[in-house]
Amino acid sequence: MANVRSCAVAAALILMAGLNWPALADEAAEATYVGYHQAIRAAVHCLRDNTEFNQPEQTKMGAVIDADVGFGVGAGRRLTLIEKAKSEMRDMVQKWGCKSDKLAPHLALFHEKLEPALQ
Repeated sequence: MANVRSCAVAAALILMAGLNWPALADEAAEATYVGYHQAIRAAVHCLRDNTEFNQPEQTKMGAVIDADVGFGVGAGRRLTLIEKAKSEMRDMVQKWGCKSDKLAPHLALFHEKLEPALQ
């Protein structure tokens, strides 16, 4: 009888975990999306002397982001996440400066994934 209960509990946990896969996928897509936009903001603040990217440049970088994230982040949510990335990166630059180890991963992501799209 204990084995039957153990199997039932295990089956229930597997089903419950399976029900959360879409939420986990959404969270991963959103984290990746924010990471890319943090990289863009780091580049604006640290590599471009606060000069924004123009529309063609944004379109090219957007294609890279969409290829990686897919369309797992809805249009309405994207704006919220972009604003979050802007705010966080502005605060990081002000607090730590562009030479900080805390900004290095963001700039590395920009150089590795986004900058080639601008060439």
